[in-house]
Amino acid sequence: MMLIQKFSFPRVHVATIFLMVALCTITAGCGKDYGVELHSVSGNVSLDGKPLENATVEFRPEPGSEVKNRGAIGFTDSAGNYKLLFRDTEGCPEGKFVVMISTSSEFANGPQGMEDGASENAGTGASVPSRYQGPTSELRAIVESDGENAFDFELISD
Repeated sequence: MMLIQKFSFPRVHVATIFLMVALCTITAGCGKDYGVELHSVSGNVSLDGKPLENATVEFRPEPGSEVKNRGAIGFTDSAGNYKLLFRDTEGCPEGKFVVMISTSSEFANGPQGMEDGASENAGTGASVPSRYQGPTSELRAIVESDGENAFDFELISD
């Protein structure tokens, strides 16, 4: 009769191996690849020399530009500073962009939207002139792979 010896790993080793495999799997899925190289873009927005807070800053590809992806968006803080996000990752693709700045009601309280009963431009006390809003904005920016990509916008009221 043949005696088969049972071989087993101590429970601590099995748990450690399982944890390492799980961690490697999770870590491998954390990096986001949108098929485009992103570049850090930041700056400051002021209106009549004062920081423009709670504003939306959107970089939308210029019509006919080589940018095949959507643009990027950011929100100003109380000092008027912003950083752009591409989807949910910091950065912006390289290319030529129309820059649209607004304090519209849907963005007055940041990316979460308006709170019930809040008025348009809540918290800003400012209204961005139409020449800086929407696809017809007169503001432009060129994001470069080897550039600093810091864009300050000094808006002037009508």
